[in-house]
Amino acid sequence: MRRYSLLVLFILSQVMGQLPSRGDTVYFLVRPIICSDSYVLPLHNPDDITHARDLVKHHGVFSQPIVVARISRDVNGININRNYCAHPAPSWSWYVKEFLGFADVTAEVFDGTPTQVENGTFVGDTIGFWTYTVRAELGTELNPWCEVLEDDCVADFSDLAILASHWLEENCVFPGWCGSADLNVSGTVDFIDFALLANKYLADN
Repeated sequence: MRRYSLLVLFILSQVMGQLPSRGDTVYFLVRPIICSDSYVLPLHNPDDITHARDLVKHHGVFSQPIVVARISRDVNGININRNYCAHPAPSWSWYVKEFLGFADVTAEVFDGTPTQVENGTFVGDTIGFWTYTVRAELGTELNPWCEVLEDDCVADFSDLAILASHWLEENCVFPGWCGSADLNVSGTVDFIDFALLANKYLADN
């Protein structure tokens, strides 16, 4: 019985070892040759990560360069998806919800740009931009707080002052998001933004 239990534990450990965990996420930057705009691609599967790194190594000139992914606009909290072709990197109001695969070609309905997704001229929920590919590896940790408010990655009273100066301001849009005070890019600076900042302040102090 003990031998059987050890065998089961061994098999489970092997299976669990093959499953990607949240900590295994690697972030990549997807953009065209000329850095006009970009978006962040999170990958979990080791084979996908290897392929993405091959694309970076070969400057996008590699098999299946096009990223196919499903996107969503239900942003909660600080959006990890940003336009890193600008500085500070402004947040998009959408993000990659599910990576579907790499491809050599996609249907025309999937072609577009991150900016067109943002301004509504691209209306689908699946992207496969023809001239965009993986250009850089961003690592396993991204701190989007480094791109908002005072751009120092730390929440303090000066950030609260910025939030207060835009309090209840509406019609916040990309790229400014009301002086970055609209933390969850909802279009309004409200109590949700205050709660996000407060939680960050407590974490930093």
